[in-house]
Amino acid sequence: MTRRRNLFGYCDRLTVRPGDTVSFKVSSYDGTAYDASLVRIVNGDAVSGADHYSEIEVPAPFNGRYEGRFQTSPIGSFVMIPETGPLDSLGSFTVQCFVFATTPGKGMQHLVSRWSDAQQRGWSLVVDENGCPAFVAGDGSGRSVKQALSRPLSARRWSLLAAAVDIDGGTITLAQYPCPPKGHESAPEAETVSIAIDAAACVQAGPLLLGASLANTEVGRVPPTIHAFNGRLESVRIADCPFSSAQIEEAARPEIDSTIARHLVACWDFSRDIGTTHVRDLSGNGMHGKTVNLPLRAVRGVLWDATSFDWKQRPEHYGAIHFHDDDLYDCKWETDFVYTVPDDLRSGIYAARLRNDCGAEEYITFFVAGHRMRATAKVAVMLPTFTYLAYANEQFDVEKLPPGGKDNNKQLVVDPDYYDEMRAYPEFARSCYDFHSDGTPVHVSSWLRPILNLEPKSNLFALCPDTLITAWLEHDDIDYDIVTDDLVSDEGPSALLPYKVVLSGNHPEYASLRLLEALRSYLEQGVLYMYLGGNGFYWRVATHDELPGVIEIRRGRNGTGTWFSEVGEGYHAFSGERGGIWLDNGRPPQQLVGVGFIAQGFGGSSYYRRRPEADNPRAAFIFEDVDGDIIGDFGLLGGGAAGEEIDAANFDLGTPRHALVVARSERHNEAMLQVREEMCSTKPYGWTVPKIHADLCFFETPSGGAVFSTGSMAWVGGLCHDGYDNNVAQISRNILARFMDDAPFAYPGASFEGPRDGYTARAGVFIAP
Repeated sequence: MTRRRNLFGYCDRLTVRPGDTVSFKVSSYDGTAYDASLVRIVNGDAVSGADHYSEIEVPAPFNGRYEGRFQTSPIGSFVMIPETGPLDSLGSFTVQCFVFATTPGKGMQHLVSRWSDAQQRGWSLVVDENGCPAFVAGDGSGRSVKQALSRPLSARRWSLLAAAVDIDGGTITLAQYPCPPKGHESAPEAETVSIAIDAAACVQAGPLLLGASLANTEVGRVPPTIHAFNGRLESVRIADCPFSSAQIEEAARPEIDSTIARHLVACWDFSRDIGTTHVRDLSGNGMHGKTVNLPLRAVRGVLWDATSFDWKQRPEHYGAIHFHDDDLYDCKWETDFVYTVPDDLRSGIYAARLRNDCGAEEYITFFVAGHRMRATAKVAVMLPTFTYLAYANEQFDVEKLPPGGKDNNKQLVVDPDYYDEMRAYPEFARSCYDFHSDGTPVHVSSWLRPILNLEPKSNLFALCPDTLITAWLEHDDIDYDIVTDDLVSDEGPSALLPYKVVLSGNHPEYASLRLLEALRSYLEQGVLYMYLGGNGFYWRVATHDELPGVIEIRRGRNGTGTWFSEVGEGYHAFSGERGGIWLDNGRPPQQLVGVGFIAQGFGGSSYYRRRPEADNPRAAFIFEDVDGDIIGDFGLLGGGAAGEEIDAANFDLGTPRHALVVARSERHNEAMLQVREEMCSTKPYGWTVPKIHADLCFFETPSGGAVFSTGSMAWVGGLCHDGYDNNVAQISRNILARFMDDAPFAYPGASFEGPRDGYTARAGVFIAP
């Protein structure tokens, strides 16, 4: 992996309105000065080979030259216990916890640490360089001690670890008690070892960390940490005396005997306050903590026995926290410049463009919405920022594809260096399609970090295809405002109500419950929606009540994706809501936009063929000035308008019975595969071909509005073909013109039922009305 870039940045707010202030944070890896300019992105495509790219420079107070500086990213999650006064007076003590290590052989990892690595001062319960439980202590003046057990921790197995420091007796006793595994295995024998210790070598000073240690004593806004732990901790306890083996086991119980409890200086219960950043101490000493960089909560703990799959029902079964050495919520960089959005700035996709004398270029993208409840246009483009976050810094490894995999995914691999560049900067964390360094899935994603693929001139996936929509609107002189997922999720339907028509992006895959409810409420007002994408409204996401700019994804055990949740971990920690695909949560996308995800493939796109329903008088306006039956046998995204990820109508899953499927795609290649949730068992490719198609779907709503859906991510790639003079652009133009008209649509009535040939319900699924 080649680190070719030396200029990075991000902003503290992804979506702003006039009057809001956005702060920009920049890191110049070699300290080189740079120039900053505000630009509005019209067309972000710089990779298709066509001369499409378009940006407009905009006057702004921050435009100018800045001195560069390097800013570090505090990667790795932990719990910080800032108030540790009750520990300061301890002489003898015991520290213990349950440990579930996922990479015990990766090197030194601190579990419970009051240790400064730079000063070699304090103490810590650790996993050492050999993967063995160990205890280290030092006074910062050369006196130090380390005691390790001989047997390494077993990966992905629970053990109870404890270190009992007896100052009066001059010993440290270190013990490991492996927990009995489930199944036909026996637990290894417990191991205990004691050594002599110089009392002066065990110093009580500084903050306490769980899951990492301090690199030095300069705590700051985010303390510099080192030796972060990969795995789960539970039932962390500190006592004011050296416990015996029996006392250690008693202190680890959920209900602690009062004779043991009175010795506990700290007793953290991770099953409390799961949806927050708070970590509660039940000892009465107030040593409460706070998670940093969002370690994963609502995960199975020692007590989990498969009797509950929802952490809210049996929170004591979810008393663990999973830490990762590559978790990241907020880089916490210092601000380099700010921008207050002027009252008269037009809504749009904007970026702070950074350039230095070494030829580096960086775009810090943000979105300017219109005035609240005061639209400047009839049309709004709703950008799928939750999807942008899900794919942020995706590190798809092209080289790991099987034979033929590159051809079958050629639409994702336009630039062979693209994903290599994503992997070259692990300090900016991964996407929710990737895995942590310990092999577990990435569940959270934040915009408070550089996002290398949330910028123009990047791959034609996520943001850049959506600029093909804005470029089309500007070519046709159609005014529009920008709204975003995060804005609508925060503000509800009021963010949409000022607009007559809302256009989706090409891939609105991720949606929160508030987002879906806002869209449904909007459509009930007699307004219009153009769904110009595919794979829409598929996965559920949760947002955090305390922390802005972050989403959580629990995929459950169904759906088409790169990973599944661990068994029993399908409910979001942030919200407590059940994760997974919206179909399995009773809200199939067919109920909202008429079509739902049916197949995906990135080895080339196809076209649509007009259907008899196109001749229905209700659909006449769609095909004005459109000749022939073949639609979209061209386009930037795979050579056709039907491709990548496609959706089909299904009347049994909620497509309105009066909906018209006016065109359907055909002749997809073998790289286009049916999604797994549509099959109860594996099937030969030929059996699934009849269901693999995208549907152009139109229907009216009872309130006088209407919905038009393309069912294809590749549709937007056809808009600009032949200078926007083509049937994809013309159909889109016809739809938008009629939708912008103030005349309401006539509702054909619930008794009308369109043709149902070729529609097959997903086996075993019934969606209640």
